[in-house]
Amino acid sequence: MNKILSVKGLNYKAIFKDLNLNIEKNTFNLVTGSNKSGKTTLIKILSGIIEVKDTCFYNSSDITKLKSLEFATTFSYVIFNGNFNFTFSTLNQELLYQLDKVNLTSSERKMKYKHLVKIFELDNYMYEDINNLSYFNKIKGLVMCSVVKGPKVLLLDNILDDLSDGEGQEIIVSLKRIGGMTVIIGADRLNLSPLFDYVHVIDKGEIILSGNPFEVLKEDSTLNKIGLSLPFMVDLSLKLKYYGLIDDIVLDMNRMVDSLWK
Repeated sequence: MNKILSVKGLNYKAIFKDLNLNIEKNTFNLVTGSNKSGKTTLIKILSGIIEVKDTCFYNSSDITKLKSLEFATTFSYVIFNGNFNFTFSTLNQELLYQLDKVNLTSSERKMKYKHLVKIFELDNYMYEDINNLSYFNKIKGLVMCSVVKGPKVLLLDNILDDLSDGEGQEIIVSLKRIGGMTVIIGADRLNLSPLFDYVHVIDKGEIILSGNPFEVLKEDSTLNKIGLSLPFMVDLSLKLKYYGLIDDIVLDMNRMVDSLWK
């Protein structure tokens, strides 16, 4: 395992007791769980907002001991609480402001600007008043600005919860196109879990399931007990597999139809 982040024996207030977690380099990780399970608190600890010494490590170094400049260039995060606290009135100004903080030449800055705007498909919205943008485009703007510095670790919380599955998938695909990052996303639902490399399920301050999304989703009884619903196609696959109609989880409806017709 080429781990980049690790949590060892995390104890924090009454929320966590001896929690352990390993995150592999350049993987996409979903942290999910029931309401008040501790996932947002965990994201805040990993992002340094909440300091817990001798517990969270980046490449074996305690993240609380990283120099501020090193931390700022290594980690980036968005802990979304429902409010869009943009500094400027347009995404163009927001992005340029973030680019000015990065040590780039003028030509490199222009190239990065064009690259990010294209990846997040915001070409037609950069000069609009942010207040007039759709909720989805505002979320895309937040995420776009969070990756300007080319972080090695990106932590996002609550950004997917009020998006449609298609919109959420678009965010994840955009981040994968950028590449070179370890991404950890906290979310309330399992709908997009098949798009991740790993799923970590928290309940009552403990990680009760962790691993490949398909292996985690097979633990449907455990997930249902803590109030997490399976994605429709996963739930359907498990029911059909139980009756011997298919061999494994199928996420694509056309493939499902093909499997049933054989």
